[in-house]
Amino acid sequence: MYIEMEPKEISIKELMNEILSKWRYIAFAMIVFAVIFGIIGYGKSYIAVKNQQENEEQIEKQLTELGEMSNKESAIREVKEKLSDEEIIVTENTFNLDKQLQALQEYQNQSEYMKIDSFNIAESELLFWVSADDDNSYSIGKAYETILTGLGAMEFIAQNSDMTTDAVSELIELDTNNNGYHKGDYSFAIRVLHYDMEKCQTMAEAVLEYANQMYPIMVESSGQHEFKLMNQASSIVEDMNVLKEQKNIQDTINNYRTALAGYIRDLTEDQREYYNLLADKMEEKAETVTDVSAIQPQISVKYIFLGAILGAFISVIPIFASYAFGEKLCAHDDFQSLFQVYQFGIISYNNSGKIDKTIGKLHIGHKKKKHQQDIISQKRDVVLNSIKTVAVRRDLKRIYLIGCNINESVKKACGEIQEILLTEKIETVILDDVLYNADSINELQTASNVILIESAGVNTYREIERQLQMIRKLGIEILGAVIVE
Repeated sequence: MYIEMEPKEISIKELMNEILSKWRYIAFAMIVFAVIFGIIGYGKSYIAVKNQQENEEQIEKQLTELGEMSNKESAIREVKEKLSDEEIIVTENTFNLDKQLQALQEYQNQSEYMKIDSFNIAESELLFWVSADDDNSYSIGKAYETILTGLGAMEFIAQNSDMTTDAVSELIELDTNNNGYHKGDYSFAIRVLHYDMEKCQTMAEAVLEYANQMYPIMVESSGQHEFKLMNQASSIVEDMNVLKEQKNIQDTINNYRTALAGYIRDLTEDQREYYNLLADKMEEKAETVTDVSAIQPQISVKYIFLGAILGAFISVIPIFASYAFGEKLCAHDDFQSLFQVYQFGIISYNNSGKIDKTIGKLHIGHKKKKHQQDIISQKRDVVLNSIKTVAVRRDLKRIYLIGCNINESVKKACGEIQEILLTEKIETVILDDVLYNADSINELQTASNVILIESAGVNTYREIERQLQMIRKLGIEILGAVIVE
């Protein structure tokens, strides 16, 4: 009678172990595909830059033919007629992004704040004290904070420090860490920053002078109170917030540059002509040529990343196919569902899976590994005791352990079964290669019962089917099966 195997189930854990065991193959595939896609990305970038340079040269010739600036509006109308509404919007957005980038670069180059070395900042801190008889110190102190950080104060300090109002507004701030209300008195601190200590002290003196000028006005509007400078300290400090803000500006500029280069690269010939007209390139032909020639092809990180991901995916496919459609027995297979044969269990001499082996090499997770070893040992004891229980209940005197291509692990498992059955005075006969060895086949014909001992990763499903076919044809009782890994 022919024994047909049932469809096998796939274990996710076993599949992951199989994939991780081939990590070198996967890593190699990722590197190869990353290099290939990197070359493809560089080639596309090179073609785009080349086309951009050619288009710019062509546009320059066309703009030269347009004549003087009086013809610019006519040229713009002419170009816009060639474009769709969507293309016009895209081009104008690109132009606006260019203007934003130029404004940010101008700010970075001219701003006093951006010139500060965050690890070597000249700082002056002025600590003011406010006290009022009617317990109105808090509201008066808050009013002073608003006045000394307002536009009027910034203009006064700028005039006395030979700086612009915008520059001063970035360098003077309220120090919220040193303000507070205590027992009817209110205190607050004004912090002045600069890269030059002399300029910093000049600004601090201007703050104090403006505060003194505001005192009579505050007395007239808010009532009698005391207001004075409690402490003024100047020092060289570090400030990571300054570094963070400077870095944010630089990151924004870099992002704008990258985005602008991509947008310009994607413009059509007519869009590029319209873009150049908007940017007034008719009067800056020389600069246009210089800028275009400075653009260089770039290696795309996106293409490299996609290549690596694709390489990993493609390399996993044959591993999955070999595992899912392979012909060899797997440790997680169930004889009961595959061959309608009772399975005593799995005897494992592999202390941990491939994942845990890697962890063990890194000296991580020893407690977990020890726990897994205990579980494997317990499962092995359960299998051995189950075999002994079946043999005792049936009052068997002899049991045949059969298999094909018996390796060292299977021999060890057969030895342990033999030992535990010997305690009950049950004889054990081990038959190897029962499909091809004539002596084993002849001795098998005398058996009344058998236990199949099959090795995971060694025995094939076809071999097991043929063994079962032979056993059932001889009318021998199958007590069950054991998988050894």
